Order: sequence, then structure tokens, then C-alpha cells
Amino acid sequence: MPDLGQELTDPDTGARLRFVRTANSSEGESTVVTLDVLAGWCAGPLHVHPLQSERMLVVAGIFHLRRGKEERILRAGNQMEVGPQTAHTISLVGEAGTLEAEFAPALRTDELFEKMFSASWPRRPPGFVPAALRAWVESRGFSDEIRYLWPRRVGGLFVAVAAVTLIRDLLRPRLDQRSGARLRVSVLQDRLVTTVPRAPATARSRSGKRGRR
Repeated sequence: MPDLGQELTDPDTGARLRFVRTANSSEGESTVVTLDVLAGWCAGPLHVHPLQSERMLVVAGIFHLRRGKEERILRAGNQMEVGPQTAHTISLVGEAGTLEAEFAPALRTDELFEKMFSASWPRRPPGFVPAALRAWVESRGFSDEIRYLWPRRVGGLFVAVAAVTLIRDLLRPRLDQRSGARLRVSVLQDRLVTTVPRAPATARSRSGKRGRR
């Protein structure tokens, strides 16, 4: 469990998260974090918090919020609340920004953020995996805290594509080694063919005549 003031940095996006309030410090009432994010950051695909409400406060920068069918631009000082089971996401507009988010009740939100921001998590998807798919993988096991809104078939397809890509990248060095070995064998064979002396034509013709007798 994280401590008050503990900071985590996402190794893929560079986003920095700081725990302002935790489940332990609030006796389960809520988790509060601040996020320092850079250009291109997004909270992921549309999602809901099945059992929690979320309050977002823009500390610095400009953010684009989607909440249900509503879209809004939020600037420093603007605040927005999202109720349970309400589809939403938020993304940064510009080069940098800071966002404060509160999740009530806390549930296991502390653990979820630790998992999503940890570079040492053994099952963390590789960096080449799209952010949307990475968020979906990292949130598995936290169905009370978050649920992404896309068909299961799409999620399964993303996982399959990522798995195939990962296996390909892992096997590529071995395939390259085999290709190199085959090329070397081929070159050696060519050299042997060109260096082995051939019998003179007259000798070959005489041996051929003896064979026909």
C-alpha cells in the first residue's frame, strides 16, 4: 500500500502521480492523487467506475473532458464530478498539465494506481503496446474500481495482436541467427563447388567409352 506523499512515474508516458490521500489515511473514505502529465496524455478509453464517484480538479493546463454525451474544456480552477456508472475520460490539451482526482470510496484504487504506474510489475505490457490496450490489461482484477467500455471481442483482438507482436519480437533474434547460418552454409557450398577440380574432358570421355563396352 502506498504512503502519503509517495510518488510514482509511468515509465511509458512520463506521467507523475503523487498520493495526497490514501485508503489507509482516510479509513477507506477516498483516494486523492495529483497527476503531472505531458503532451499526448489521456486517461484511456471511455470507462466507468462501477461503485465510485470521481472528482477532477484542473490545477494547471487545459484538459478535454468527455462525460456521457457531454464534452467540455476544463482550465485551471475548473472542477467536474462524475458519478458511478457514468462513462467518461479526460485528456490533456497542450504540452503539460496537472490534475487532481479524488475517488470515493477508496476501495482498492491505491493498488490499481500502483500497478498501472509500476515499471517492476512482472506482467506489465511492453512499451510498444498501445496505451488503450495497456490500460485494459493493467486494470484486470479491479472490476469494482474501473471498467472500460468496449466489446469483449475487441479487447480480445487487441490482446491477440499484442501477443503475436511480442512473440515475433522475441523470436526475431533466433530467426536472424538461423538465416545467417543458412547463408554461411550456402556460401561455403558455393566455394566448395568452385574449388574442387574437374576431370579433363578427354578423361571423362574415355571412362564413358569403357563403361559402354
